Amino acid sequence: MPLSETGSTELATALSAIGDGLDDLDDAADDTVTIVVARARRLAPVDTGRLSRSIDGRGTGSTATIGTSVAYGLPVHFGVPSHDQRPRPFLHQAVEAETGHILDAYTKDVQRLIEQKV
Repeated sequence: MPLSETGSTELATALSAIGDGLDDLDDAADDTVTIVVARARRLAPVDTGRLSRSIDGRGTGSTATIGTSVAYGLPVHFGVPSHDQRPRPFLHQAVEAETGHILDAYTKDVQRLIEQKV
């Protein structure tokens, strides 16, 4: 059965509203920050603990930003070949380890958005 003109217009309006809402997935972004920061803190190499304590993040819209505020954080993470320092990619490892939870968080937020708009 083909969509009626009215039905297709309503569907297009709902899909547009859902698309507009994809920039506002604050809950998923916040959940991602929480789980990845916790995992990265456990995975970060520890000498004094300062690096681990410096790992933080924020979620805005649909984006989670996670990093460290200490100057040596990125050299530790990516390594420094000129100083024979191998990479210790604790941030990448944290994201990889938590990918399932991250996907669940965004799936839940998108599903909520669909239920609100359709």
